Amino acid sequence: MTVTIALASAAQATSLRLYPSFAEVQEAVSAASTSLSISLSPAVWAGIIPGTVNLRGLAFSSAVQGQNPAWLTRWEGKILTLRTGQQGGSEKAEPVTLIRAADLTIKDGAGEFRRVTLAQLSFPELPPLDASDATPTLTFALP
Repeated sequence: MTVTIALASAAQATSLRLYPSFAEVQEAVSAASTSLSISLSPAVWAGIIPGTVNLRGLAFSSAVQGQNPAWLTRWEGKILTLRTGQQGGSEKAEPVTLIRAADLTIKDGAGEFRRVTLAQLSFPELPPLDASDATPTLTFALP
C-alpha cells in the first residue's frame, strides 16, 4: 500500500509517499550554476537508502558524495573562551586557541596544550547541534 500526499506551493509541488517501511519525499529543484550541492544532517543522512537520492527536474552528469568538515574545524587556530569552574563555585574564563577540533586540543596562555570538552568552550556564534560531526554532502554536476 502506498499513500501519496501532494503539498502544493506557488512555484513547485512536493509529494510525500508513505510506504509500510519507509517514506519518500519528492520536490522539484532548480540551480543557477553548473553544480548543485545538498547538505544533510548526519541523522537525516543515516535514514537515506543508498542510491535513492535523485534530482527531479534537472538532468545531471555525475553525483559525488562527500563530507563537509565539521563546524568546529573553522575555529582551529582562532581564539575562543575557555570557561572552567573553580573551587567555591566561581567560574574562570580565559582566552585559548583551538589547535585541533577533532579532539578539542587547545593551547592556553602559558603555551601549554590540553584537551577540553565542548561544553567548556564559548563561541561568538551559536554552535549547531552537530558541531563536531562532518556534514554529508551530495554534489551534482549539471550540464
